[in-house]
Amino acid sequence: MLRFARLLAFASPIVIASLVLVAPIAIGRAGPQQSAAVLALAGLALGAGITGTALVCWLYIGRRFNRMAHALESTFSSDAQVRMSDTGIPGERRLARAFNASVGTFVQIEARATHDRLTGVANRETVLTTLSSEVERATRHHKALSLAFIDIDRFKPINDTYGHNSGDAVLRQIAA
Repeated sequence: MLRFARLLAFASPIVIASLVLVAPIAIGRAGPQQSAAVLALAGLALGAGITGTALVCWLYIGRRFNRMAHALESTFSSDAQVRMSDTGIPGERRLARAFNASVGTFVQIEARATHDRLTGVANRETVLTTLSSEVERATRHHKALSLAFIDIDRFKPINDTYGHNSGDAVLRQIAA
């Protein structure tokens, strides 16, 4: 579509220049009323070429920006990582690559902000947010809700005796 718009944009001045070159010849052979009609047609062709090119470009760019805006909006509402295809004009490919890199960075930042790096278990704030929504859902549907808390007894001696690496391994096993 963009290639067609480019062709139209490049062809319009050529067509208009041809009309301007042919118009004096036609005007020379024609009477004053026909000369005015040829000039009016040349002006109309110029306006139609410019308007048509602008309309096609506006539609194409609007469609592409809507696609990018939809992809960006879906990153906020979807848990899956959204990727844009890097096709189109060079500026659009560059924007798609930047978007894809940003989405990957946002996913990493969100994971770091909501989960413990050592165990991969949700952190306190995430657990409280999830718990609040689950209590609300259970209340709304009149269903029971169960919750289990785990306390690791005598964990400090593991760290003191075997070292923090062994303690971290125990934490990862318990989290799994």
